[in-house]
Amino acid sequence: MKTLLPLFLALVALPPVASHAEDLLITDADIVGAETLAPTSISWNECSGKVTGNYTGYDCINRRKMAEEFRPFLIKNALKCSNAGLERLGLARVSSIHIVHDGVQADSAHSRHSLHALGRAIDIQQIRAGGRSFDFRVTSRKPNSADRKFYEGFRSCWHSLMKQRGCPNRDSGAPVGTIGWEDSKHINHHLHTSLPYCPSSRGYFTTSFENDVEEDAEETGPYVEFLDI
Repeated sequence: MKTLLPLFLALVALPPVASHAEDLLITDADIVGAETLAPTSISWNECSGKVTGNYTGYDCINRRKMAEEFRPFLIKNALKCSNAGLERLGLARVSSIHIVHDGVQADSAHSRHSLHALGRAIDIQQIRAGGRSFDFRVTSRKPNSADRKFYEGFRSCWHSLMKQRGCPNRDSGAPVGTIGWEDSKHINHHLHTSLPYCPSSRGYFTTSFENDVEEDAEETGPYVEFLDI
């Protein structure tokens, strides 16, 4: 037994093996004031199913935190709207897709009014479908590209879903539920894709992202106005 002790201590002292596993630690401060509404035990298994994914630069994980209502909505409709993008290009429909993204749940860089603070938004960089990869980051620089046409179809489809849920139009006329090349914070970076609160959903209301809403729920009355950013 004594001869095994030095070996055991040496193994304990070894540095951790480097990997591409994502650090999932999210502190209370990262929730940015939305603790009572933020997702808890609900998660998306990115590694299997019809809609898989990974945070850019990392492997997929089986416990991506998000709002309970956003998970089934994303899985069903990201696939549906990807097929709308493929149809715009005259390509065949698919039964599965893969999303490369910049995250779901908020960190300290997001406003407490962001839908990321509630786990109701995902920042899409690429969608892989039918053996092709559609990169949102080139859609502004290449407005005639297949990538741009794909995301135009995707966004039109997502907008229709939001209108069916009773969401109001944006002041700018931009599609509801996504923010892309029309916004300086998202141009050449990612497509913010969300599930806004609408009049028909749990008594909440969503504003257009042009409006800078700072009031808390207690100050505004029955509606909480979360920016879609």
